[in-house]
Amino acid sequence: MAGITSSDNEARPKFHRPATTRPATVDGYGCWLPGWAQKGPVMTAYFTIDEREWPFVRIHVADVPVPDEALLRSVEQLGAIAQRGVRYTLLFDARAAKPLGAQQRKLLADASLPTAADAARNCAGSAIVVSNMVLAGIVTALHWLKPTDYPEKVFSTLEDAEAWLATQLPRP
Repeated sequence: MAGITSSDNEARPKFHRPATTRPATVDGYGCWLPGWAQKGPVMTAYFTIDEREWPFVRIHVADVPVPDEALLRSVEQLGAIAQRGVRYTLLFDARAAKPLGAQQRKLLADASLPTAADAARNCAGSAIVVSNMVLAGIVTALHWLKPTDYPEKVFSTLEDAEAWLATQLPRP
């Protein structure tokens, strides 16, 4: 009888669905997303993009390896933010993130190109919070591949990152 065996289930990656009180749907990439009309963070198994403090956008990166499709999806979502034509800041909480491999770093750099001009015009600053020097080195390598056209800094604490972003785009 054809079907899924227990060994098939064990070989599949285990995805964690972030807790949410809002109904969610699964997109074509296996990512959990709340409805577009709802207020609150856009959540996937890998990234949470939180715009509740707009124009201050927070992105939490999960502690699991990120498949290419989810990485591309996050770049698409951030590109849509850049195309709004409004100044904003980004705070990436990557303290628990798994490092990206060389191919994924190139994929990320290439996928960012179509909206790079919009990001350069509208992003007042991007702060990346990491917990170790390996991740800080990966961020540096990404900038060698594709430097950003807006201010970007790496920090070891959320507090320092938030303080720096406040100087880039003062709150009203």
